[in-house]
Amino acid sequence: MLQNNDKTEAQRQGFGNYLRSLRIEAGLTCKDFAELVGFSRPTVSQYETAKIIPSNRNLDRLIAAMRDIGVEDYKIDILRQRHSASLKVSSGKVIGSVLKG
Repeated sequence: MLQNNDKTEAQRQGFGNYLRSLRIEAGLTCKDFAELVGFSRPTVSQYETAKIIPSNRNLDRLIAAMRDIGVEDYKIDILRQRHSASLKVSSGKVIGSVLKG
């Protein structure tokens, strides 16, 4: 049985891993996806490794880019659910506006 900290980390990782899988499924590198969204590559990488969790505003930007590349709505719904779960257990490492500059 998972301990509380393990469960928390698993929920945070669930968002990042799923985000990465959608990007890879679309055939994009981290750099290409970051450019599409308008974030820096390190920011996208940190989202995918769950070092930081995107704010709701930044999640909306990620989702808009995913729709642009043809990710199905049900997969986007799963991403939103995983984001919501990760925010509930987040250690406060939510990042707002990290724009490529």
